[in-house]
Amino acid sequence: MNVYKYRSNDIKHLTTAMSNQIFAALPNKLNDKYEIKFNDKKIRSFVELSKNLKNNHGEINQKLEEIGIYSLSEDPLCIKLWSEYANQDKGFCIEYDLNLLLGFFPPRTLTCHSKIVYEPTEKLPELTLADLSNEKKIYEKTMLTKHIQWI
Repeated sequence: MNVYKYRSNDIKHLTTAMSNQIFAALPNKLNDKYEIKFNDKKIRSFVELSKNLKNNHGEINQKLEEIGIYSLSEDPLCIKLWSEYANQDKGFCIEYDLNLLLGFFPPRTLTCHSKIVYEPTEKLPELTLADLSNEKKIYEKTMLTKHIQWI
């Protein structure tokens, strides 16, 4: 499957592309204020009861703050993405073979790739106690859920 990354024509993005590198941004550097944010009110009281769960909860938050995000599109001709991320159509779009791209990461590197789920409300995704034992579910809710305005 081919995927695409839109980039402006500034020197930083050109140099990265020419060097066969990618730049995965920290969540606090992205333009979606809800990126990797979640509602954990339902599990917070349980976390406070158990030191082990509290440590697990803290580790999850720490990992999510340190993770790099490299968003890709399946559409190389999306007008909105060209406008938003490729300097008003003056930039460029890089095509990747997703399987080859994922093969460049060391075996122990977490790579989470899936289609985004777009929600019609501005509510943060809600983590439950059951989610704490399912790392995939945590990443789905925190990294792969966005407000519908980002579609």
